Amino acid sequence: GQERTTVEFTPRVIPPAPVEPCEQQKGMLYTGTLSVTVSGAKCLPWNSEKAKEVLHGKHLDPEVKLLENYCRNPDGDDEGVWCVTDEPPNFEYCDLHYCDSSLEDGNEQLEGISGRTTLSQEFKTFFDDKTFGSGEADCGTRPLFEKKKVADKSEKELLESYRGGRVVHGDDAEAGSSPWQVMLYKKSPQELLCGASLISDSWVLTAAHCLYYPPWDKNLTTNDILVRIGKHIRAKYEKNKERIALLDKIIIHPKYNWKENMDRDIALMHLKRPIIFSDYIHPICLPNKEVVQRLMLAGYKGRVTGWGNLKETWATSPSNLPTVLQQLNVPIVDQGICKASTKVKVTDNMFCAGYSPEDSKRGDACEGDSGGPFVMKNPDDNRWYQVGIVSWGEGCDRDGKYGFYTHVFRLKKWMRKAIEKHGR
Repeated sequence: GQERTTVEFTPRVIPPAPVEPCEQQKGMLYTGTLSVTVSGAKCLPWNSEKAKEVLHGKHLDPEVKLLENYCRNPDGDDEGVWCVTDEPPNFEYCDLHYCDSSLEDGNEQLEGISGRTTLSQEFKTFFDDKTFGSGEADCGTRPLFEKKKVADKSEKELLESYRGGRVVHGDDAEAGSSPWQVMLYKKSPQELLCGASLISDSWVLTAAHCLYYPPWDKNLTTNDILVRIGKHIRAKYEKNKERIALLDKIIIHPKYNWKENMDRDIALMHLKRPIIFSDYIHPICLPNKEVVQRLMLAGYKGRVTGWGNLKETWATSPSNLPTVLQQLNVPIVDQGICKASTKVKVTDNMFCAGYSPEDSKRGDACEGDSGGPFVMKNPDDNRWYQVGIVSWGEGCDRDGKYGFYTHVFRLKKWMRKAIEKHGR
């Protein structure tokens, strides 16, 4: 203001939406009469044979009364109320408006159910390797960098940002510096679809919109896609480095909201055969609550990588696509500023990152690939964690516009559930 005091700049604020009543505790207390699912399917009665099958073996809360065919949350499902349906998997969520939850609620029982600890800094594994495959215990440590005690060219910038540091622009990545990077490749016509990441020898993580987005008639199946892992140079086949893999399962989050705001923009893909790790192929860690609380703070930088297919999707010709993998370090932005920067409804399952107009520095995930990873290095255990998935943005690198990312930690319990159900 006039006194020349600095005020935190916030882009044009949109008046807050009227507060809708919301369901507490993920609908565990819900006693309403909603009886259709998000897709519009009719719920079957809880006393039907099909419902008995579905409920068999679940841990049910005796407090939750299963009446008629009304949507309920008897098993404390993190995603809220659901009901039994005719179509397989005979289970679907219903559409209620839930109150935003803090990171805390319900995540206590989240950490290391199996609690096997391995390696330095007491790293706890979270998934069951019978369904997850191998690689979790050794995740996030790159064979050509951490394992050799070599730093890559710009990780110092990330670590400095945890103390306050300078900014640089997107740059070529070094070979092997992002060994979890995956390229989703369309079989015919042959083209780069999206980025993705390797989370074990059997599973790949990406954005749901890479596979399913009705407004663009996009609905890809396992037969449409090749997965290319270990790549550095975009356009050539990198003999002895890259591996090409086939998929046998795609799981899209049942509450992925493509209609409105890309909420829960996340999908899992299962490889037909486990991939063999190498100097150029290595899985990324998924975050736990400690990592999120330590690192996911406004101003702290993460890294996005990709071959720039966002540019291709939104505008320009492939001519300006980079030849080698690009990386860009960008700071996480305060959630209030993220919300004020867009008319789109921003949820707790998203965060945004990028530079504000004052930063005079540019860079946004246009460098990265849609579906690719937003990673951070944890100085406490020297491992890399994927905290985000490149999800959406409103034009590249425009003033006061940020890149939006799927908040991986918030959806980690869903991932475990889906993997246990569909794994090997």
